[in-house]
Amino acid sequence: MEIKNRIIFQKGSDSFEFGPIGEEDVTNHYVKALQNQKSYVQNIHADISLEKQKAYVKKIRASKNDAIFGLFVKGQLVGTSGVQNIKGPGFTSIGVLVFDKDERKKGYGKTLVWASAYLLSQTLGCSQFSAGMEKTNIASFKTFKACGYDILKEGKYDILKEIKDCFIMKLNASDLVVPEDMSEIEIVAINKK
Repeated sequence: MEIKNRIIFQKGSDSFEFGPIGEEDVTNHYVKALQNQKSYVQNIHADISLEKQKAYVKKIRASKNDAIFGLFVKGQLVGTSGVQNIKGPGFTSIGVLVFDKDERKKGYGKTLVWASAYLLSQTLGCSQFSAGMEKTNIASFKTFKACGYDILKEGKYDILKEIKDCFIMKLNASDLVVPEDMSEIEIVAINKK
């Protein structure tokens, strides 16, 4: 889906930008991060490559109901969020990935979750969000919980032909929690080049 806005803000002393990514944002670093995260990112194929990920991003941008966003810290892409079912009906689903393990525990995951829900609620009127995760993915659970999500249901789900214990979490946009230390939050139009 073509998204026409992005968010710029400060978190502590760092400048952040959150918005849709394009093929030009897909780098070898991005692909390596995907390859290293196969345990919880369920839709990654074993033969992922730079060209295939660029084609995937292009396909998502052309979609009528899905989007892919990036979080840039001081101009560097540190993670992405994938969003499905933007136009509904029902919940808009969000999944996030912080690329580097040494970049974790800095609040980037919470920032990705918050920014995804905030941008879509403020610009497109999305009001209900969901996220699914394996119960063993404690970091993801805590990230979504910190942003205001609650457990909608839990159970066993078929994930790529393997039964897994999972949580399905939900959020009403009005319950979205802003991560700590954010300031100067502004939604701005994307200038076409």
